[in-house]
Amino acid sequence: MMKKERLIGSDGKLVTVNLASEVTGDGIKSLDELAGGLADNGKGSGWWSITAKGEESGFSSALDVGELFWDDGTLIPKSGDKCAFLEESEKADINSFSIEVSRSEIDVTTLSDKVKRYRSGKTDMTGSLEGITNLDITDAAGYIINNFIKVIRQSVSGTIIKNDVDGSPIYIKGVIQKSTDKGEKEAFIWAKVIILSSSLGASGEDAQNFSSSFRIAPGDPDPTLYIREVG
Repeated sequence: MMKKERLIGSDGKLVTVNLASEVTGDGIKSLDELAGGLADNGKGSGWWSITAKGEESGFSSALDVGELFWDDGTLIPKSGDKCAFLEESEKADINSFSIEVSRSEIDVTTLSDKVKRYRSGKTDMTGSLEGITNLDITDAAGYIINNFIKVIRQSVSGTIIKNDVDGSPIYIKGVIQKSTDKGEKEAFIWAKVIILSSSLGASGEDAQNFSSSFRIAPGDPDPTLYIREVG
């Protein structure tokens, strides 16, 4: 199979992420074991976020706290190392997402300049999501609808679950290459975002669409593009 280098829309997807409980390295247990499994059983296989690094860390020296790495579960974190597993939830209601990146321009022209001069300011990122409303997905706790509207569910048995409005930031993986087949390159933008707008509605015979916008939330991590060669 020819590996994908020139990507199309169907190569992508959007994933929201919860960080699992932090685990602490001891120089003996592997990520598989720290994740609650047995050695070499793959329980710890996946993406992890570094939350602390010991003096003689088992994590790559190229990575800082707050950055991600993928492992097959066999890595043994050393004493002082801490990390959290990325629990992913693919959003099947999304049919497109985009992230626009720009820098502000600062006019630094002086009277002696014959041509206007500029410096660039800080990077600004704006994102948007579009999708088709899916009950139990689009209205999930802390997601698109629940960011702005309280959601109350009642089951056939009469059990009621209430999710009050939750506008907390969410972690997203904006995946531009989702294939994890051997020889491919998995690629995604990792960011913590806050949803700032949402629209819902119905019209005639059309699908019930929604759209939302988001911005980068305060604090770590910095938005980052991750590319992993799959072996």
